[in-house]
Amino acid sequence: MKKILLALIVPFLVVSCVDDNFAPEYARPVADSDVTVWSMGIPDFSGVVLSFDKTFLWGLSNSEGIYKLDLNGNIIEHTLAINNDFEGITMDRNNGNIYLVEETYVANNHNSNTIYQFFPATKELKLIFQVDIPNSTDNKGLEGIAVVGDELWVGNQDDPKIVMKYSLSSKKITGSLTLPWAGFINDLAYDPDDNSLWMSDTEKDRLVNFRKDGSIIKTFATKTFISKPEGVALDKDRNCIWLSCDATGQLAKMKYDFTK
Repeated sequence: MKKILLALIVPFLVVSCVDDNFAPEYARPVADSDVTVWSMGIPDFSGVVLSFDKTFLWGLSNSEGIYKLDLNGNIIEHTLAINNDFEGITMDRNNGNIYLVEETYVANNHNSNTIYQFFPATKELKLIFQVDIPNSTDNKGLEGIAVVGDELWVGNQDDPKIVMKYSLSSKKITGSLTLPWAGFINDLAYDPDDNSLWMSDTEKDRLVNFRKDGSIIKTFATKTFISKPEGVALDKDRNCIWLSCDATGQLAKMKYDFTK
């Protein structure tokens, strides 16, 4: 009788893991064996993105500028030393264009959170657009940025919890998406293969995969391996997601099977 019960229980457990029957909003744990963490020594490590040729990472500090990092947890160079409050970095995978988002204090800067384009060859920063966020508050401005087709989706951290959509062709804000389930909207990353986005949420210690309509697909708990995950970068060649930590200067590599 015991053998029969075991035979019934074990297949159920295996099927549950394969079919991924977690509720979308449930923050599923990440195994220690699926994570590698490096101490980079980068202060205010706010953003990360995979390079155009996918051989290194661009790292972002909101107090010290832009870094070039290898894929083994080492700093290659401090590419641009600047103290702008850069909170997010993204890349257009079609042409290699790099975009940054700068958070500014509403009271001091008239709510002019700013999008820039960065040119690595000349280290030039070009102002693209200044985003007015309705009813926003101090130090809760733009944090995340992702290229989604012809648009830049930029996330406002809190109050209001919205993602603004900026058209690169028309050079205008074309819409917005409210994410009421978010604690904080930190960084954003876009997956063109399934047309979904990923978002780090430092308030709720999680990484969220969601559809373009704002509905949640799946959620991962991050507190066990990184204390304040701000930067998010998808790396399908290595089956992983890169995360940067604003609080500790750590870089984390989380294994992830994008085919499931």
